[in-house]
Amino acid sequence: MQRAHQIPLDFNLHYEMTFANFYGKKSQQLLHLLRSIAEQNSREQFVYIWGEAGLGCSHLLQAVCHQANLYHYRTAYIPLQWLNDLSPVIFEGLEHYNIVCIDDLDALAQNSPWEEALFHLYNRIKETQNCLIVGAHQPPGKLRIKLADLVSRLQWGIVHQLNHLTDKELIEVLQLRAQNNGLEMSQEVGEYLIRRFPRKLPVLLPLLMQLERASMAAQRKLTIPFLKEVVEREEIKL
Repeated sequence: MQRAHQIPLDFNLHYEMTFANFYGKKSQQLLHLLRSIAEQNSREQFVYIWGEAGLGCSHLLQAVCHQANLYHYRTAYIPLQWLNDLSPVIFEGLEHYNIVCIDDLDALAQNSPWEEALFHLYNRIKETQNCLIVGAHQPPGKLRIKLADLVSRLQWGIVHQLNHLTDKELIEVLQLRAQNNGLEMSQEVGEYLIRRFPRKLPVLLPLLMQLERASMAAQRKLTIPFLKEVVEREEIKL
């Protein structure tokens, strides 16, 4: 059987998913902890982050890896959304990595081989005193995991829930992203967007990227009249 260190862990990290690009005033304590873990200034071994899709679990897990990589620590980021294309053997040997981040934990619920593999990985990481950070959409007790011992392991460390952003915070995120790309977004434009489109960052951020491209192509500012023109021409695809 092929061992995990022979399986390339080449899941690409999104370059934008860093601590600098994460907006979450309600999660500052968690951000401080994750940064400390990434820089090996914390001995916390287990962190469980959960929240609805789009609230930033994947962002934070990848941000930890980005930050740790700056210090040349060994990291692994494994999104279990690709579980059907993987084998539980991929967990073998990961206890020797400084930080292991496992995303989309919901995907392995009710899958006995994967549940058992994760259970044993927890135990091995505890022995090597490295760190495991996982992301899911549900708290540990609601994942429908069959292996009771695994559920207890998932509750060993810090469990943190990510909360929805307020409308004000959503607008501030959009303004920050626009500013980072050299554009200015007014409060009025931000309010128009969250009234007109779903109040979810996975919708609003790709939307903003489309609007930015249209703005640059037309050499026009992000104003409400311009946005209306773009939308009426059906140039926006959600």
